[in-house]
Amino acid sequence: MIAIAAFLLWPRTPLIRIDGAKSLIDAKTTEIRHGLTSHITYENGWRIKLIVDNRQNYVTTRFNKIQITARDALSGSTIGKGQEESILLPGNTISTIELPLYINYITQDLFDTTLMDLEKACNNTKNNESHAALSIHFSLTLYIFMLEQLNYVPTITAVPATGGFYCP
Repeated sequence: MIAIAAFLLWPRTPLIRIDGAKSLIDAKTTEIRHGLTSHITYENGWRIKLIVDNRQNYVTTRFNKIQITARDALSGSTIGKGQEESILLPGNTISTIELPLYINYITQDLFDTTLMDLEKACNNTKNNESHAALSIHFSLTLYIFMLEQLNYVPTITAVPATGGFYCP
């Protein structure tokens, strides 16, 4: 009887897919000079839409927190982070959730490829100009109730299904 209850109640890591984003703030590039050196900062904010397949769980899955980190797939540089707390996903369903992601990329090189890719892909979206897709990997750290108490905090990598991420 205990084995059956454990099988039904034990939380499993859901399958997650990136499905676009909404804009939170306008993109901004700032250059600060310090003598002979300078720092270039690219800032932006998005609400990342996630499709979460929770069909392998029979009861509601409770996340104490979900952290999201965006990394440039080519350079591995972290470009942004965000988190949402207290999320409930009904069991045996596919749900949509949104997570905030704040982009704060800093470089010292005006010709940094990650910076140039961000500006090319994200600064032309309002003018209906064609813009490129970004090669971004999203890491999601899932603080699942019960599993977190056992020091098990899974991190999964999700990539957009379209082959690239299009800025909102």
